[in-house]
Amino acid sequence: MSLYTAKDQSNVKGLMELSPTSPGIDVLRDFAWTANPENARREVPALKLTEFKLTRSQLLTQTVYHLRSIADAVGANEVTGKAVKKLDAAAAEIGVNVNLGEKFGELAANTSTNPYFGLYAGEETGFVYNIPYLSNDYWQTSVGNWGQVEMKTDILPVDIALGAVASLAKKDDILDRFRAPGVATEIPKTFKPTTEGQTTNVQLVLYNTQTFEDVINNWELCFVLTHQNLYGRTSIDTIDVPSVYKYAISGLKAMGAAVLQNLKIQSLGKTRTLIFPDGKKRLIPDAYHISFSLVDLLPYSRNFHSFLISGDEDKVQVITDTADSPTVSVDPNTYIGSQTLQGDVPDVASQQ
Repeated sequence: MSLYTAKDQSNVKGLMELSPTSPGIDVLRDFAWTANPENARREVPALKLTEFKLTRSQLLTQTVYHLRSIADAVGANEVTGKAVKKLDAAAAEIGVNVNLGEKFGELAANTSTNPYFGLYAGEETGFVYNIPYLSNDYWQTSVGNWGQVEMKTDILPVDIALGAVASLAKKDDILDRFRAPGVATEIPKTFKPTTEGQTTNVQLVLYNTQTFEDVINNWELCFVLTHQNLYGRTSIDTIDVPSVYKYAISGLKAMGAAVLQNLKIQSLGKTRTLIFPDGKKRLIPDAYHISFSLVDLLPYSRNFHSFLISGDEDKVQVITDTADSPTVSVDPNTYIGSQTLQGDVPDVASQQ
């Protein structure tokens, strides 16, 4: 049985949507990456990749995320009643129905318990990969730096003036400073988290020298990984972005949002032309060498590291399901700027 089914997406030429035919693709246990039987693979560390398709503009998602921050400080009711309604009304005037108010209460309620909730909006594609983790990468804590507090330029003159007044009040101190070979004051430092996530490198070899079923499964896995990590053009000026992932490495690490980069599939050994069950010809080598990097979209924090204690990879939710996100739709009849897309200009005031 094939690993996926394919169908045309949104009537866009050349754009296809893949769906899995089984709950997961278990490379660790079912694929020919080693000659060892299944019972000898049980202690091999596993990388579980759960795939998502982003469904919301990052501009909208970021706006909601910052509104949650305000809600946490001044109260969700006040924010919902003012900022959210104003944003909904402003969007409606240009024909975009955001409806933040419908879901904002739920989003705001998760602010304290899950500070990462709603940072990305997407839905699962259905593809879940269980891959042997054979890398030497373990833990690292390069998550930020300690530096001086940055003072605003408009505050510095005040600080200088206050310092001068304080010094003049004690003339002896001034003389002591002139006599001293060096003058310096200590400045406390603050921690500044990095905005860059960590990188986890993954590689494995899939062999095509055992059964024809292995040949088909290996090719389809390579095809799916490549397809899902390309972008697709949906119109002249819009695109579907590559997939994003959450992942967990057994006994090592979990991350709520990452991207798969630098995917490279190389052929090893001799290459043959084989005809697949669908009648199409494929170039099949003796083996594939697959390598890629998982680049975290968030700095690694204690929140994610606690996975090693709790064992719950979903405890920190970063990618919010579409059903839990504000809805977005476009009214083609609504006046945008100085042009009407279709029909008459509606009376926005009467709709409020």
